[in-house]
Amino acid sequence: MHRRDVLPRRVRPLRRRRVRPPRRHAALPRRVPAWLNGLAEAASELRRHLLDRLREGQLDRAEALLAAMEDVYDLLVTIDYPDAMTGGLRRTTDALRAVLERSRSDLTTTLLQARLQAAIEGREAPPGDYPRRAQGV
Repeated sequence: MHRRDVLPRRVRPLRRRRVRPPRRHAALPRRVPAWLNGLAEAASELRRHLLDRLREGQLDRAEALLAAMEDVYDLLVTIDYPDAMTGGLRRTTDALRAVLERSRSDLTTTLLQARLQAAIEGREAPPGDYPRRAQGV
């Protein structure tokens, strides 16, 4: 018996089956949850870099880092899969949200302090050119 003689008998029963509608959640590839969790952790680590930039007076760079953190968060909140499939991504995303809020608060406070310092010194700081902290203070 040739293979082509057997194949049609195997295929015929499949044709009679009713096609099920796709499930709401398709299976994620195995490495995707780990990659997404790693992305959230990396965004959380950007806070350390952001704080270093604030200490050095590089407020424009700190704002760019905060924007990158927000972009990652905005991406992660769109992932709508059960926690069992994502390896706890929802919890990691919630932790990132807390880090993001603290970072935004620190940046806002530093920006306001820089504006206040510029006003006290009687000058206006141009956008993107923030006064650096004096050495030894």
